[in-house]
Amino acid sequence: MHIPQIRIRFYQMLLVALAWGAAMYVLWQPERQVALHMQHLLERASNRNWNAVEQMIDDRYGDAWGITKEQAVREMRQVFQHYFALTIYPQQQPVVGVSNGTGTAQCVVRVKGTGSAVAEYVTHEINSLREPFVFHWQRTSSLPWRWRLVRVEHASFDPTRRFGFE
Repeated sequence: MHIPQIRIRFYQMLLVALAWGAAMYVLWQPERQVALHMQHLLERASNRNWNAVEQMIDDRYGDAWGITKEQAVREMRQVFQHYFALTIYPQQQPVVGVSNGTGTAQCVVRVKGTGSAVAEYVTHEINSLREPFVFHWQRTSSLPWRWRLVRVEHASFDPTRRFGFE
């Protein structure tokens, strides 16, 4: 191989490495990671992949209603089993904020699906809410993609009252 060809190959590889590095820099930004985790949480809940949902929730999860991680996953399982088809999605792009390893994603959540009378009731109750849910995320390690859900809040929604959660 001639010297000019080696130099060309070197610059090609350098360009590829720089492009890859720039893509990872954008992908691993905390705001982007919280938005992606929020999207994945809703997708996994829609697909009723409860093991994946459980892995996204921190062991120290505690919400405004006193529900623990185990209770939250169990109750989601029970409620969403009444759907034949289910989609859970944000009405608009979540508003994301991040500071010092903690992040929030605020969005009005909507449910679309078919199922039993219980499913119709849940769909009506969730879709009648106008205020956004606030999902609190915590970065759990030095790795930029390690975020876990630690809390959920809503100004007027109380699942313990509406759905009889324990």
